[in-house]
Amino acid sequence: MLIAQQLYEGVDIGAEGAVGLITYMRTDSFHISEQALTSCRKFIADTYGNNYLPEKPNVHASDKKGTQGAHEAIRPTGVEYTPESVKNFLTKDQYRLYELIWNRFVASQMKPALYAVTDIEIVTQYIGDTKKLLSSESIVTPPKQYLLKARGRELLFDGHTRVSGNEVEKDEQILPTLEKDQQLELVAVVPTQHFTQPPPRFSEASLVKTLEKMGIGRPSTYAAIISTIQDRGYVRQEKRAFYATDLGILVTEKLVEHFPKIMDVKFTSHMEDELDKIEVEKIGWLDVLREFYGPFKVDLEKAGGEMKSVKGTPEESNQICTLCGKPMVIRWGRHGKFLGCSAFPTCKNTLPLDEKGEPATPETTDQKCEKCGSAMVVKTSRHGKFLACSAYPACKSTKSLTGETPRVEPTNEKCEKCGSPMVIRFSKKGRFMGCSAYPKCRNLKSLPTGVKCPNEGCGGELVQRRSKKGGIFFGCSKYPECDYIAKELPNTSDTGKEESPG
Repeated sequence: MLIAQQLYEGVDIGAEGAVGLITYMRTDSFHISEQALTSCRKFIADTYGNNYLPEKPNVHASDKKGTQGAHEAIRPTGVEYTPESVKNFLTKDQYRLYELIWNRFVASQMKPALYAVTDIEIVTQYIGDTKKLLSSESIVTPPKQYLLKARGRELLFDGHTRVSGNEVEKDEQILPTLEKDQQLELVAVVPTQHFTQPPPRFSEASLVKTLEKMGIGRPSTYAAIISTIQDRGYVRQEKRAFYATDLGILVTEKLVEHFPKIMDVKFTSHMEDELDKIEVEKIGWLDVLREFYGPFKVDLEKAGGEMKSVKGTPEESNQICTLCGKPMVIRWGRHGKFLGCSAFPTCKNTLPLDEKGEPATPETTDQKCEKCGSAMVVKTSRHGKFLACSAYPACKSTKSLTGETPRVEPTNEKCEKCGSPMVIRFSKKGRFMGCSAYPKCRNLKSLPTGVKCPNEGCGGELVQRRSKKGGIFFGCSKYPECDYIAKELPNTSDTGKEESPG
């Protein structure tokens, strides 16, 4: 969706400047404007020939309820912008997505492909020992005749597949030329056995198709659904397939038990139908809200009293804490199950669990601790993976996963809490000032800039701050007495008050 948004907003394609290459992409509409159809049909005739152009434009309709008719289908804004003509201006992913959209749109207005389909029926006539023929004494003797069928398909006219690609089926074959009542010789009998296979695991594509089939969601919500279930740790993805995590299974079981109506897949589809009816003023929105909120309020109050917290009821394990000798218990965290000491908070020792519920062995590295010489191992925190000394808690040395010690810059300031020097540190979000006695002292301060506040008579200094949205701005150190803020550092000669960056 991010790449589609870039193509929609516009890409610089040289002399023409920024051009929006596709129409609105958060839609499931099949509608195409007359202008786009005319342009596409002319392009097909000029490029591929009139034999690829149907007499009338192909009209495609959706069989799904609630299709968004206010927008056009996702298509190129101009069919003249062929994928090859703009390839040099696009990234690899942008090109692949645009090529898919362009090819599908043009192919949808071309003639269908034509195939010569051949069906052959072969009547077998066994002569001799059938058991010997099948090379197995345990097989029950079959009847003397079988009717065998074969189907072959040969492409006569490629039609739309010239653009969309000829997707050959796995079992597709071209049969030899045969005549009626022709005698065939049996070369071999190859017995095969088929077992019922479980349904395949969901991938991103198959999950979206299932949501569409059930009438759940809209094109604009599918990307958010896919990212949410992964960001919250409900599923993990391996080789493009989704696997439910312990946390995902637990959350689902709790919700199904206490909110069965909302967790019913038909509920979301029903609500979307109701919203569509509100849009066309067939029902009142207050009636829909009352229908939902009344039962939901009862279920919510009931769940608040009956739903048990798994954090408060740890499971026993057969593991012993290596630090204090007390039994380890299985607890729940934001990333699922883990082993924690039963003496918590006196002892805070924890161990991760693998997929089988056994203590996971830390991933070792060839790096050595700079403080004690022990091996460094890979550990995981809420901020991601990092390197830690294997001699923990005797040695608490840590590094970034690249093996680099976090950079610090000394300052002349002292910590107001413990008197230790303040240092400038570096993080993913940028530079910040913190106490050098960390982790014993966790004092943080705004980063000074050395630029005096432009407001007359203030005497304060501008410091770097971060907004709620993550943006960086500069404000006076004497806030709230002085409320000067600026998006950029002013020249030392500048004075006056800047507008808020928001």
